This record gives sequence, structure tokens and C-alpha cells, in this order.
Amino acid sequence: MISGGADQTLRVWAADSGESTAVLEGPISPVNSAAWSPSGQLVASSSDDGAIRLWEPSSWEPRSTILGHLDWVNALAWSPDGRQMAGAIKDGTVRLWNAGSGATDATLQGLPGAALSVAWSPDGGWIAAGSEGGAVQIWDAAGASIAQFSGLGAASAAISWQPSADPAAVALADAGGWRLWPAPFDAEPGLISAGFAAAITSMAWSPAGDQLALGGDEGAVWLQASQGGAPVSLLGHADRITAVAWSPDGGLLASASMDGTVRLWDAAEGSARAVLEAHPNGVLAVGWSPDGGLLATSGPDGLVRVWSAGGELLASLQVHRSQAQAIGWSPDGARLAVGSRDGVVHVWGIVQP
Repeated sequence: MISGGADQTLRVWAADSGESTAVLEGPISPVNSAAWSPSGQLVASSSDDGAIRLWEPSSWEPRSTILGHLDWVNALAWSPDGRQMAGAIKDGTVRLWNAGSGATDATLQGLPGAALSVAWSPDGGWIAAGSEGGAVQIWDAAGASIAQFSGLGAASAAISWQPSADPAAVALADAGGWRLWPAPFDAEPGLISAGFAAAITSMAWSPAGDQLALGGDEGAVWLQASQGGAPVSLLGHADRITAVAWSPDGGLLASASMDGTVRLWDAAEGSARAVLEAHPNGVLAVGWSPDGGLLATSGPDGLVRVWSAGGELLASLQVHRSQAQAIGWSPDGARLAVGSRDGVVHVWGIVQP
């Protein structure tokens, strides 16, 4: 598993013993994201010093360090073919980098505030980014600006591309609701649902693209069909939802909250399957293994916990002196990467139960 924290290193850990097997030097400030390439042959990490670092898991030697931007990288996303990375920069730009050479392919401009989120469409043809001030911008894969929609009421800048949609379509969080914006983005995104009792803090499409899960800042979770209709309310959390994540088969939804719990919901029945007492000071990140057999969680306590799909605690690893805030499974499910505010990224090898 990879984890990140403030001793300015990236660490490699063995999951069976919980001991560090390598220390990867590089970051000099908090790690904001750690993301595997689609092939699993590279790990990209970003940090507050503005640097992007690419690591080769075969040796854990750094392939390259990408500089040239002086502000925080708030989010990082690989293109579906693994040839490029997109970074959401605090200065309001989105940068595209060549994963092979580390060169900047394009600097995308137009957002009115700091870029907070970025995501590629599933076919790789479009890039969407959300910003402070409630704006979402769309560019094509070559970096040409296509459209912008402003005035969204959600401070989270949450965006999520709908899987298998034809044409491509992206969901946008709005004040108390959400919008769907289909290609070619030449019309205002349609308001699919409004009137939720809280601001939207997170969203994620089901693997089939037929349902959208939304989390609110007061602890509610909703499920809604892609074309609208009455949302199903999933109640039980007592504080802000930090993340929602679908199991790969779409049967379960995990919701993480600052109330310290993760709830596993049966998506078909809308009922709670299990309540995980995960991290007492709140849960910051949650992620399913690619086969859906394991769930990883992390929190401000610096712990990373691994659970079965049924909610049984399998491992609890103390790896950080500060909050562990980003989780990413390798495509084969054999390794888990976690980044933290103390500047370290840890990688564990995962032994399936």
C-alpha cells in the first residue's frame, strides 16, 4: 500500500507484517493525492509544493518530477489510456502532462477560481473541472475550451462522469440538487433534481450508470435514477458525508462520514447492511478493491483500516502522524496507496483473506 505524510517521504509497506519495506524520498510538503495509472505501472503523487512525482512500482525509483507550476495541485486524474495526467491547480488552471516524458502538453484556462476537481470522460474525449465560485469548465482532449457553466450553488465542486453514457454526460453538484450536462455541451445542463435538504458534498455513479449516489453536508445520503424521479433517502449518519463509493458490481454503496462511521447500503433495497465504526474523529476516504472483496478507509487519526465486504475488520495499520486522506487501489488489487498531510505516501502489498 502507498501512503503519504510530513516527513517528506513515500513509504512502501508489507500488509501482512505492517512493516515498512522501502522509503521513497521526494515530497517536501503534504501529499494531496496518490493515483495509480490505469495499467498499474506508475503511481503519481501530488503535493502542496506544486510538484507531481511519478514512481515505478517495480523498483520504487522516481521516473520523473514534474515542475513548472508554483501552486497546490488539488486533484489529479489519469486519462483512460494512461498517456496523460490532468491536475487541478489552485491558480485556477488545469494542466495536462505527458506521462512518458513529464512535459506539459497544455495549460487549460478559463475557471474563475481555484480548480478543486478534475475528471476525464470514460472515453477520454473530454475533461471537466470544477472550481471555487461554482463553475464547471469542459475542454476537449486537445485542450480546447468547449463550454463553461457558472452559478452552481455547491461549494464542493463535485463532478462525476456517467459510465457508458452516449453521448458522454457529466453530473454536477448544485445547491440542494444536481444537474446533468451531456455532450456536445452546447446547452445549459439540465436540472435533474432539486430540493434536497442539504448541500451536496460528494457524488458517484453506479458502475452501470443507472443510479447516482449523493452525500450531503448534514449526513444524508440519496440514491436517484439517472433520469430523475423521487430520490431514495438513506438515513443514519449524524454528520457531513465525505465520500460515497460503489462496489464494483453495484450491489453495495459505502458512505463515509465525519461522524466516524462508514455505512454499507444495499443499493437494491435501500437498507443498511452494516455500520463500520471506522475512525473516531471522522472518515476522510473510502475505496473498494477492484474485485469488491475489500474496503479500505482512512481518517484524521492516521489509521488505515481494511474491511471485508461484509463489514468485518481485517487489518488496522497506524502509518501516519497526521490525517490519511487519499486512497487508491492498484488495478490488480494487490496494492493500496494512501496519501496524507504529513508528506508521506505509503504502499502496502495486500494479501487477500
